[in-house]
Amino acid sequence: GLTMEDVTPEQLEQFNAEAKETCKAERERVLAAGGLTVIGTERHESRRIDNQLRGRSGRQGDPGETQFYLSLEDDLMRLFGGDKMDRVSKMMVTADMGDDMPIQHKIISKAVESAQHKVESINFSMRKSVLEYDDVMNKQRQVIYAERNKILDGKDLTDHITEVMHDTVYRCVQEFCTKDSHDGERDLEGLRKWVVELTGHIDTPKFPDEDYEALAADVLAYVEKCYNMKAERLGEDLMRELNTQVMLRVIDTRWMNYLQEMDYLKTGIGLRGFGQRDPLVEYKTEAYGAFQMLVDTMYEDYLRTVLRIEIKAAPHAVEHKEDPALEGAHFSGPADVDGDNGNSVLRKQAQVQARTAVQGGPAAVNNGGKVTTYRKSESDDPYVNVGRNDLCPCGSGKKFKYCHGRNR
Repeated sequence: GLTMEDVTPEQLEQFNAEAKETCKAERERVLAAGGLTVIGTERHESRRIDNQLRGRSGRQGDPGETQFYLSLEDDLMRLFGGDKMDRVSKMMVTADMGDDMPIQHKIISKAVESAQHKVESINFSMRKSVLEYDDVMNKQRQVIYAERNKILDGKDLTDHITEVMHDTVYRCVQEFCTKDSHDGERDLEGLRKWVVELTGHIDTPKFPDEDYEALAADVLAYVEKCYNMKAERLGEDLMRELNTQVMLRVIDTRWMNYLQEMDYLKTGIGLRGFGQRDPLVEYKTEAYGAFQMLVDTMYEDYLRTVLRIEIKAAPHAVEHKEDPALEGAHFSGPADVDGDNGNSVLRKQAQVQARTAVQGGPAAVNNGGKVTTYRKSESDDPYVNVGRNDLCPCGSGKKFKYCHGRNR
């Protein structure tokens, strides 16, 4: 049992030479026997595969031959051969041909070829349809990922949050009080309940019975006041980190649910064809409506979480004097094994969880109230922002995915 380390370059050369000799002798034998023969048990749906098999038998100009055997019960012949196959079958019965009689007639070759042609065009239209459906999702994916990247690149979200607050409040106030509503028609109690639920402030005042614009402006002013109170209490840095964490968490969870919903929609959308409506057009319309809904509810979720979340700092351990005999000793728990050298997977997991433990909501972290987020701009990896199809920064002239990005 030699391993690669034991083999010297001279031995390697000798093995190579022996292998070449064996291959050469075998090739001579194959050529003397008339070359390779490939036997096909049926014709494939794709002519390309048939041609590849034919190519196997005559590589590099060597002699060789191919023989295909067909049955009229093959899927290709049965499903796509059409009435030509029935005629061939009747002809074989009337002529009383034996099983071993080869039929090499142009009609059959043509019939098989046209059947393969049909299958290929069906497959092509299926792939085209899948691409068109995915194109809808792709546009939405770009919007969501652009939003995530803004956050990961460490952009300041202050302006964005003002905009989000304005849009959310104006959209939701419209549900309780339409733009053309008159006095007495507005659901002010429902609106107040919504604001209490959004901000977590039970002492929210009653809003006056006024027209849509004035009412929306009042609600916005109140929500902004709640937000500013929270920002003052937590301090600028912590508030910025909180915004980043919450926005990321909300975008991610909402997007995952949304992808699942779109899968359900796609499976059933083909049935719209029975109602003489184009499923693709229907899918685009539904997907557009669902995406608008996703973005709106996503921002409302974000606002609700940020306004209601409470951050607690981790309690500090009380210092106490230890018995000198027990100095350096520690208790082992389920993540610690006696004699553990510190690289246990469970322990690492516990450390990571301890670092990112959440109290009171998705963004408050208990390491002294400090929140840490991975940011692309702070990464020390020189290849962090390189696109897969860009040229590699190392100067090799290759695309990044074929060079340093190969194993990413």
